[in-house]
Amino acid sequence: MPGAEKCKVIVYRNNEKSEFLCEQGSNLKEVLANNGFYIDAPCGGKGICGKCKVKVSGTKNVLPTNEEMRFIDRAELDKGYRLACTFKVTRDIEVEMKHDRGDAHIVTSGQKYKVDLNPKIVKQYLSLEHPTIDDQRDDVKRLIDAAGIADLSVPLNVMKYLPEVLRNNDYNVTIVHDNRSILKIEGGDTTKVSFGIAVDIGTTTIAVYLVDLATGKEVDVISELNEQKSYGADVISRINYTMENSAGIEQLRSKIVTQLDNMIKSVAGRNLVDIENIYQIMIAANTTMLHLFLGLSPKYIALSPFIPVNTACVDFSADELGFNLGRACKVTLLPCISAYVGADIAAGIISSGMIKQDETCLLVDIGTNGEIALSTKNGIYCCSTAAGPAFEGAHIRNGCGGIPGAINSIKIENEELKYTTISNIPPIGICGSAIIDIVAMLIEYELIDETGRFAEEEEDISNEMGKKLFNRITEIDGQPAFVITENPATNEVIAITQKDIRELQLAKAAIAAGIRILIKSSGQTVNDVQKVFFAGGFGSYINKNSAVKIGLIPKEFENKIVAIGNAAGTGAKMCLLSNSKLLESFNLMDISKYIELSSLPEFQNEFVDCMYF
Repeated sequence: MPGAEKCKVIVYRNNEKSEFLCEQGSNLKEVLANNGFYIDAPCGGKGICGKCKVKVSGTKNVLPTNEEMRFIDRAELDKGYRLACTFKVTRDIEVEMKHDRGDAHIVTSGQKYKVDLNPKIVKQYLSLEHPTIDDQRDDVKRLIDAAGIADLSVPLNVMKYLPEVLRNNDYNVTIVHDNRSILKIEGGDTTKVSFGIAVDIGTTTIAVYLVDLATGKEVDVISELNEQKSYGADVISRINYTMENSAGIEQLRSKIVTQLDNMIKSVAGRNLVDIENIYQIMIAANTTMLHLFLGLSPKYIALSPFIPVNTACVDFSADELGFNLGRACKVTLLPCISAYVGADIAAGIISSGMIKQDETCLLVDIGTNGEIALSTKNGIYCCSTAAGPAFEGAHIRNGCGGIPGAINSIKIENEELKYTTISNIPPIGICGSAIIDIVAMLIEYELIDETGRFAEEEEDISNEMGKKLFNRITEIDGQPAFVITENPATNEVIAITQKDIRELQLAKAAIAAGIRILIKSSGQTVNDVQKVFFAGGFGSYINKNSAVKIGLIPKEFENKIVAIGNAAGTGAKMCLLSNSKLLESFNLMDISKYIELSSLPEFQNEFVDCMYF
C-alpha cells in the first residue's frame, strides 16, 4: 500500500489498463464511476440486483457481504468476483471489467420526416454600408439596420469584438441570431457553415445527433448508455439517491452534462466540425431527466401531488449549463406535459404525426418507464405507468441490456429451441425482447399457467412439444426455472426463474392496464384505435405476436402496430430544424389531458386483471 490512507486501483477493460488512487475504505462502485468507468447498477447500488459484478484480485481474505453471498456462488467467489456496490477498497486491488457503455446496441434511427427548414437559430449574411463623415451611426445601429429586424438586441459579449470584426472584414459579416438577439458575429459569408445538435436523454440510453442546419441533413449520430444508470435503473431510484445524498443532485447533473459534452465533441470531431459552429442544442427527455440535467430537485415529482419545478420549454446558454462548447451555443429544452409524461413523449407525438391524422392513434413508449399517449378528435390523453426496468433486463436473474451476446429472440423451430444473440456471439444473458418471447413460448406450450406458475408435473401438459420442453424446468435458487442455455464463458446456466416471470407480469400488467384506462377515459374502445405507434429501442425489436400472447397489448392491435424507432430523437431533430415544429410542441400542453392512474380505483382492478396471461 502506497500510504496509510490511499489504495491503488488498477482496472483492466477491453485490453486497456488504467491506474489511480482512492481513499481507503471507499466504495468500489463509486470509485469506478468517479474515474469514468460505467457500472451497471439498476438498483442504484443497494445490493439487491447483483448486476454490478466485477472480478477483483486480492480478495481471498476479504469476507463477502450478505448481498454478495446471495448473488455470487462459491466458485465465482473463489475466482474473485464481487459486487462493486458493496465492496470496500481497503488495499491495493486489480479489477477486471468486461463491458463498456459503448458496447450497447442502441436504437437511434426513427421514421422518415419532412419539415420546412426554418431553425430557431439562423445565420444571416450582411454587407453593411461603410461609415462616412456624413453617416456616423454607431456600429450596433449600423448592424441592426442592415439586419432589418426590429428590436434586435446586441449583447455585451458581441459588442466587445464587433468593431474589429466589421473593419477586418470590410463590413461584410454574418450574424448568428434567434430573431431577438445576436449570439455571434463572424467575418465574411459563413451562412453555409451552421450545425445543431439534437439530443434524446433516455433513462437508460443517450443519443446525440449532429445536424447540418444549412441543409437540414443529419450528419452523424453517436449513442451511449446513460452514465446516471449507476445511480439506479429508473427515475424513482435516482430521485431517491438525490434525497438520500446531499451532493446527489450535483453528482447526477455533472455526470450527464460531462457525458453530453464529451459526446458532442466526439461526434463533431470525427466529422471535422468546429464546435464554434454548433449554435443550437435541442433536448428531449423525461421530466426527471431534465430536472437532473439542470440540477433542479426532482423530490416533489416523486411525492403526491407530483409537481415538477418546471415543464415549459426553456432556453439557456451552453456555457451557463456547464458545457465547454462554442460561445454562441444555445440549449433548448423541449416542453413536458406532466411530471411523468415528459419532453420525450412530446417529441414522440410530434415525430409520429399522430395529431395531424384524422385517425385515433396510440403511442406506446416502453422503457424503464411506460408512457402512453392517445390522440383523438377531442385532444390527446396521456398517462404514465410504473412498469419498472424489467423490459430492459433489470431485476431479471440473467437479464441484461442490448449488448453483444444478449439473447434477443427465441422460438421453437423444427421442434428445437432456437435463439439468436446480438452480434451473433455466444450468449451472456437475456434482453427484453427475448424475455417476452420466452414467456410467450412458456404460455403456448403450457409450461406456465394463466397465473404465471410453472407446471409441476409433465402430466399437466397436453401437447408433445410442451412435454419435451418440460425437461428444461429445474430448480435455481430454491425456485422453478426454465433453462435456455449456458454461458460458455462462465458455465453459468441462463434461465428464466419464477421470480423473473413475476417481474414481467408486474411490468406488462402496468402497461396493459394503462392502455385500457386511457382508452376508456377518452370514451373510445380498442376497436376505435386505428394505428399503434411503438417507440423506443424495445418497441423496435419486440415480437408483436409474443406481445399479444402475454397480454402486453390487446389482440386487436396486432396488425395495427408501427415501429417508429427513436421517436424522441426524431422529434428533437424536427424541432431543431423547424421553428414551426417547436411551436407545435408548445401547444401540446393545451390539447393534452394527463390521467393520473394512481388516483383511479379502477386502475388497480385493471392491473390485477392484467396480471393474468
